[in-house]
Amino acid sequence: MRAYIKWLKAIVVLSVLLVAGLHIGAWSIDSWSAPRAAKLPARSPIALNDLQQALDTEFAPVVKDGLLRPSTGCGVAIGIIDHGQRRVFTYGAAQADSIFEIGSVTKTFTGLALAQLAAQGKVRLDEPIRPILFPNLDPAKMTELLAYLRTPASPAIEHAAAPLPAGPATEYHFTGYNKFLDPDGYPAIAPPWGTLSAIDMNTGKYLWKIPLGEYPALAAQGLSNTGSENYGGPIVTAGGLVFIGATVYDRKFRAFDAATGQLLWETTLPFAGIATPATYSIDGKQYVVIAASGGRDPKSPVGGSYIAFSLP
Repeated sequence: MRAYIKWLKAIVVLSVLLVAGLHIGAWSIDSWSAPRAAKLPARSPIALNDLQQALDTEFAPVVKDGLLRPSTGCGVAIGIIDHGQRRVFTYGAAQADSIFEIGSVTKTFTGLALAQLAAQGKVRLDEPIRPILFPNLDPAKMTELLAYLRTPASPAIEHAAAPLPAGPATEYHFTGYNKFLDPDGYPAIAPPWGTLSAIDMNTGKYLWKIPLGEYPALAAQGLSNTGSENYGGPIVTAGGLVFIGATVYDRKFRAFDAATGQLLWETTLPFAGIATPATYSIDGKQYVVIAASGGRDPKSPVGGSYIAFSLP
C-alpha cells in the first residue's frame, strides 16, 4: 500500500460535527488566499505497521501550528481496512468514533457554501446551525434532517432498492414513475390526453388548442381525437405550417395551419416519430425530415429511420 502523506498539507478537510449544541465547524480558503500545492515526489511504500509513526511525523507540525491546530476545529481521519481489520488514524478535531460520510456531493457543497459564508463574515463558525439552515423548518423536521446528516450514506442503488423507514415523519415515498391508468390501460382522466397549443407571445393567451394523437384501438371504435401521450416538439415554417410527429401510439406525422390549428395533412410513419422534425432546402425546394424510432410503446414496432418529405 502506498501512502501519500505530504499532499494532505494542502488540503482542507471540512468536517461537520453535529454535537449536542448543534454547532457547525468549517474552514474555508478562498481562491485568492489558497497556497499553491507543491508537486512533491511520491513516497516509497510504507509497511502498515510503520504507518502510524510516519503519519504522526508528517502531521505533527500541521497539528501544532497549521490547519489542524485546536483553534480551527478541523480534523483529518484516515481509515484503513487490511484483511478485515479496521484501523483509523485521526488528527486535529477528528476522533476515531467521529461520524464521517464519503461521496455525498450535496453535503459537501453545503459545507463549502457555509464555509464561504463564514469567510465573507455573513455567519460565524460558532453560530448555531438551526438559524442558518431552513430557519422556518419546524423542530420535528429539523431533527429528522439532522439525523439524516449524521447517517453515513449508502450507495445510491441501495437507497433505491431499500424501502424507506416507516414512521410519522415519513409522509411520502417514491415507488417509480407509475402512470394513472384505467383497467383498460388508458389514462384514468378525461380526454384530451395530449394537446398541441398555439400561444400569442404578446398577450400570453391561447390562439388555439387541439387534441394531438389518438389510440388506434379507440379510433377503430369511433373514439378519435382523444389526444395521446407524445414526446417531441413541432417546427413552424415561414409559410405558416406546423409540422409535428411526437405521438406514441398512432405513429402519425402531421401538418397544421399555424393560424387556425386546422389539420392539413398527415401520414403514418413506420415507427413513432419521437423527435422534433427539421426543415431544409436544396436547389430551391423545401423538405421536412423527422427521425422515427418508436420505443415508448412496447406494443408498437421499434426501429430507426430518417424520413423526408418535400413541400409542394
